[in-house]
Amino acid sequence: MHDEWTWTVGQVVSLFGIRGELKIRIETDSPERFTTMKQVCLRRKSGAAQLFDVESGRLHKGQALLKLKGINSIEDAQLWRGTTVQVTRDQ
Repeated sequence: MHDEWTWTVGQVVSLFGIRGELKIRIETDSPERFTTMKQVCLRRKSGAAQLFDVESGRLHKGQALLKLKGINSIEDAQLWRGTTVQVTRDQ
């Protein structure tokens, strides 16, 4: 499932704040893409993946911060630490 979501643009390395924002290590030559994303796929090392709508994205001290719909607390965000952030190739 989510086979078309294979273009890796970052990795969730930490959490930011208490509202469930994810801190992303940027792995793309176009970091500004994080400010306009509408949807991303978070993929675990096992290959399991889930799509999320992006509520907001911004750049902060060389990393990206993403607020994703449905991730609203530190506890929610902690579940996604270490996952890769992927988009479709056409994005």
